[in-house]
Amino acid sequence: MKTYLLPLSIAAAILTGCGSDSDDSSTPNSGELTRGCSTDTAAKMLSARSLISGIDAKTEFAYYDLDTQQELDLTDEQAATNTEWDIAFYGTSVILNGGYSGPGDVKAFFTGNNSDFRDADGNPVAAKFMAATADTELQDFTDVTVADIPESTNFETDEFTTVFQGYYNYDFQTHVVTANVEQDYLIETSCGYSQVRVTDLTTEGRYISTITLGNQYKHNDDQMFSVENNIEVDMSACTNDVYVDLDMDELVEADGDWELKFTCVANQGADFEVLLSDSTIGLAKDDEADWDKALEYMGTDYINYYLTGDYAETVFKHKHKWYEYDLDEQNQIWSQYGVYIIDTGTNKYKLQITSYYGLDGETVLSRNYSFRYEELSAE
Repeated sequence: MKTYLLPLSIAAAILTGCGSDSDDSSTPNSGELTRGCSTDTAAKMLSARSLISGIDAKTEFAYYDLDTQQELDLTDEQAATNTEWDIAFYGTSVILNGGYSGPGDVKAFFTGNNSDFRDADGNPVAAKFMAATADTELQDFTDVTVADIPESTNFETDEFTTVFQGYYNYDFQTHVVTANVEQDYLIETSCGYSQVRVTDLTTEGRYISTITLGNQYKHNDDQMFSVENNIEVDMSACTNDVYVDLDMDELVEADGDWELKFTCVANQGADFEVLLSDSTIGLAKDDEADWDKALEYMGTDYINYYLTGDYAETVFKHKHKWYEYDLDEQNQIWSQYGVYIIDTGTNKYKLQITSYYGLDGETVLSRNYSFRYEELSAE
């Protein structure tokens, strides 16, 4: 895990999100703030707001209980059956205890603030991200009230999805299925990277029967991708899983060194889905900017900001992305300061992530979260 050493002037700018709103740093998870309040009303307002800093998300998920204002000491295995935690942090991933990510009923709603931080195509507006601080975006947080709580159907939770999506087109008029040859995937293999796409497919009835993969391979030591080679996968019977080794351009057994698994979906006839192995990460070419960055960072740890395994499509990272990375070629994380309403099943809170960095002396620590949240309740 990286620790970034930056000049103090830069470090101060990065940590603005932990400034006047969370400079009570006596304990990492303190939910109390009493300084600067001389009236009972002000004291009541600030004591209700939890200002959390120092959430260490470097090497494993940090699980937090919003209702009790406590970080819970849980392993991932324990968290899988624990309903006390509400939200958890690891790297740039923020998950909820609900849906695919946990056994609870936690849901979230993004209020849509700072929508102008992204253009009409969803690309980040660098100047807005880089100018925002916890102070400048406090008003967005303050403005959210009980009146902004939406209908329950508008809340979302984390859902499972696969990287290998969108590889075919379906014509609703003719009901013809064709290969989406424009949909590329970048897959990290054990020895390098592959650019993969579906170049052709056949159908039997209303099901896909065979798929032809076009695979361009690049070993870690190579400068360029190879010419495209074809790998044919026959799923016409859909009785056995098929495993693909992209390094070798061939089909292998289940105990082989494979990256893609074509697996039948139970109770759906000859239907199937394409999964990555547990140790494989990849990216579908849905976002041109992310795709270009991933290609740029092949062979470095930075590519992990763009590639993912088959994952929970999370409210915070995939549906309503809370951050942006590498603006103006600066290897940093910037928060959008989005305000989310969290429904824990017991209470409803508004929450805003204010920083991804902490300080240890003069050392800037990445994956060190700060956030503020407050219960939404009628006065």
